[in-house]
Amino acid sequence: MRTRIALFAGLLVLGLATFALRARNRAQAQEPPPAPRPMPPVGGAPVALPSPALPVPATPASPAKPGTFDIQKLAPLHRQMYLSAQRGGLWLSRMNEVKGRFVHGWLPALNAPMEGQHALRQAGAALALASSARYFHDEDQTARATQTILSLMQDTETDPANPQLRHGSMPSTVINRLSAAALLVVAIHELTAPTRELLDQGEQLCNYLRSQQRADGSFALFEKATAGAVDPDAENQYAGQALYALVHSHRLRPQPWKLDCLRKAFPAARKQWETKKSRDFVCWQSAAWTEAFLLTKEKTYAAFVLEMNDWLCELQYKQIDPLHPRWFGGFMDKVNDKIVDPVPTAHGAVCAESLAQACRVTRELGDLQRHEHYTATLERGLQFLCTLQYLPADTMHFTDWYRARLVGGFHGSHSDGNLRIDYTQHALCALVQYLTHVVRCCP
Repeated sequence: MRTRIALFAGLLVLGLATFALRARNRAQAQEPPPAPRPMPPVGGAPVALPSPALPVPATPASPAKPGTFDIQKLAPLHRQMYLSAQRGGLWLSRMNEVKGRFVHGWLPALNAPMEGQHALRQAGAALALASSARYFHDEDQTARATQTILSLMQDTETDPANPQLRHGSMPSTVINRLSAAALLVVAIHELTAPTRELLDQGEQLCNYLRSQQRADGSFALFEKATAGAVDPDAENQYAGQALYALVHSHRLRPQPWKLDCLRKAFPAARKQWETKKSRDFVCWQSAAWTEAFLLTKEKTYAAFVLEMNDWLCELQYKQIDPLHPRWFGGFMDKVNDKIVDPVPTAHGAVCAESLAQACRVTRELGDLQRHEHYTATLERGLQFLCTLQYLPADTMHFTDWYRARLVGGFHGSHSDGNLRIDYTQHALCALVQYLTHVVRCCP
């Protein structure tokens, strides 16, 4: 009898233990899985990898010097432009990879990088990032812009016949030497404190630009061996970039011959303008002749800037079109009196860049009527550009780690959501120039 009772008690204890063990296993199976280990932010890893990033805050980070600038004191429009510029700089910084080069662009629908390694856009992005770093006192952006410039400088070489000349190591059929040298010079001089070595190399690039100027003041856009090459941007942009590089470098490395090059180039620039008026021509030429006017006070330069920007203002959609309400503030593309493309795109940011420069001229001349007209046109243009920028509110349907790929970048148009570094380059430069020269708010 006692044996049966002991056996029954043993079986009861074993049953209770089995029930408890099964209940524990069931509870563990219902627990959520542990959170994944956080991945590094986008800026610290190659952007091409789809690794999670830090969540995007509702507003961009504060400037590097907290307490010295109160954004709440800005007018609502100026605050919008400030935050837009800050987001653009942060996005461009995140697109900068470990080796110093930028990811060419991003395809949001595919979660994939855009193919391509356009060297001129790399230099332009470095220029924009250096400009943002200077304005926002951002040391990380300064370091990234410097690294990109150093990386691009590895693709240059001194001329065997003249060691004081530096140009691209590849022919202009691959990368236009005149444009690449000019953009690198501007990028170097946009840095907050460029090293002496970089400034010396910048002077070698300036010497190359000087060597490309012809007797009539125009610039040879290609080497003789590639004179037949076709480059749609060459005629409209590259000569203006060279002129702006020379006059912009005069601030840290003043040389009388740089201003002489501009005086020599002025008749050729005016002749080209009278022959073929184009939107892309105005951007770099405005920047060059604005700097030249502020340095020399020669009013012929100022008159040229005003003439070009008066024409540019007529390209803007100043009235809301019921058929295309989102075009308001954008700029059409026009050559002489012929409309090339009526649809405003992110590339219209070059018009905003030009108008920001022209506002410096009107302020110096005391031309209040033009200054107000240019400012109003510029602000409408910038507001249009802001509609092409991915914001936190526009990307709520994406996961947090993916939103960092997009927020702050400028896409091509209202029908093109793809991101490209040159879209953000021109928009960011226009915003920073507006804040610096027109609003004059300094963080």
